[in-house]
Amino acid sequence: MTQYVEMALKSRRNVSMITLQQQQEIAAIYGKAIRNLAKQAAKGNNKSLTMRWQLDYKKALEKEKARLQAEIDKTVQRGIVEAAKQGTIADLDFFKRIQKRAGIDLGDHFTDMFSQVPTETLQTIISGELYKDGRSLSDRIWNYNDGLGNDLDYMIKQAIAEKRSAIQLAADVERFVQEPARRSTDWGRCYPGLKSKEVDSNAMRLARTSINHSYQTATIQSAGKNPFVEGIEWRSAIQHGRTCDLCRERHGQIFPKNDVPLDHPSGLCTMIPHIPKSLDEIADELKAWEKGENPDLDKKLKGIATVKPKPKPKPKLKPKPEHKSKPKPKHYVDIHDMTQEVNEGLAKYFEGAIEHGRKTGHECLYTISSKTGQSVSPKLKGTVNGVSFSRDLIDLLNNSEDGSLILIHNHPGSSSFSCEDISVAVSRRSVKYITVIGHDETKYLLAIGSGQRPTHNELVLAWKEANATHYDYYCKKVVGGEMSSHDAWREQTDLMVKDMAANYGWDYRRVLPDDK
Repeated sequence: MTQYVEMALKSRRNVSMITLQQQQEIAAIYGKAIRNLAKQAAKGNNKSLTMRWQLDYKKALEKEKARLQAEIDKTVQRGIVEAAKQGTIADLDFFKRIQKRAGIDLGDHFTDMFSQVPTETLQTIISGELYKDGRSLSDRIWNYNDGLGNDLDYMIKQAIAEKRSAIQLAADVERFVQEPARRSTDWGRCYPGLKSKEVDSNAMRLARTSINHSYQTATIQSAGKNPFVEGIEWRSAIQHGRTCDLCRERHGQIFPKNDVPLDHPSGLCTMIPHIPKSLDEIADELKAWEKGENPDLDKKLKGIATVKPKPKPKPKLKPKPEHKSKPKPKHYVDIHDMTQEVNEGLAKYFEGAIEHGRKTGHECLYTISSKTGQSVSPKLKGTVNGVSFSRDLIDLLNNSEDGSLILIHNHPGSSSFSCEDISVAVSRRSVKYITVIGHDETKYLLAIGSGQRPTHNELVLAWKEANATHYDYYCKKVVGGEMSSHDAWREQTDLMVKDMAANYGWDYRRVLPDDK
């Protein structure tokens, strides 16, 4: 059952990626909330803070807390569902394999049973049924947001006592979202009660725990529906200084399906459903069951699986000549509002751009029609960091009809769009899509469409804010040796453009290598 174990381990790695993505989203949500509150504080200008001002500010704080509640609730629930899906993948893959090997179709109801597990898991965690204290997910999130409100209320009182102005308080509030080590010593003197506190640590821990427990609960529930699973093996991460004594003790143990402990908060352990029989042995059991010769298995599958009748053979007809569909070109991306002809043209120029980049180490730019996929301007060669537009191309961009052009260029570092790239798309209505292909073959596509078109200065400010939101996180990854600066910038720019696209209503998409 090596393939089954490999699939389970892959699911656990995917859960780690889901956790990382959710941590980034929560950091961005809190960062946005803090910046909103800082802007609200700054409205008091340089006047000293008063009790009246404090009451008005508390109203803004309550409004921001409600928004935080909704956004974090939404992102945590999404993470729970995605993690729960990973808990069923191994069992679904297992049944696909044994049905194929046995030549049996167990019916749609059987696979539907596993697809319901993520929803069941979500409801268990949302309602609080999974935990002894019975507290719902919303209650937990609200308590953490309430803690943020108490922290900011403390800051206001301290600022009044220190006779600080509203402008000074606004700057202090913005520093609160930074890691404690990056705050000034003056900040710690003014707010000693928050000197070493991280603003989103509780929400981060909640997200990690919810995702981990969702994955493990779904694994247990999925295993319970699989009659060939005889227990669940506990595999600890065994990381020096990271794995606790209890997890080391559990490593390698096989627990009964109905008595599996959950991992502790922020755990990294993996649960692998234990199937001692080989695929061939299980396939033989299914074949016997199909013939009515396996009553024990019949009891286990009763009500959840039926063998679909084999279709009657159709009369042989003269075979029609085969019309093989034309294979899609390399780098093909299916853009739904484009014709196949244009998508194939885009793939062709993606190939041209990456070939140029790998050969020279520099960028280049193609301009094609969004109606035909054909080139409408000569290829422009650039440098390592960009491409200068020719006078002819600027005239084309300024005088072409709206949405008639697609710009294609390459990024040697495989990062997402630069601020300058986005500025071109925002300022030229003739550009339907601006696209990038990285030298690792990742593609990025951005369409402004009916979204907002901020001024250049507003765009630069938004870019800086997005950078500030994610910089500390990835800086820590690079300094700690977890990521190279190259990989960190690639992931950071993707999140930065995602944030800006969500804020302005743009259509942004990243297509990883081999995806469509």
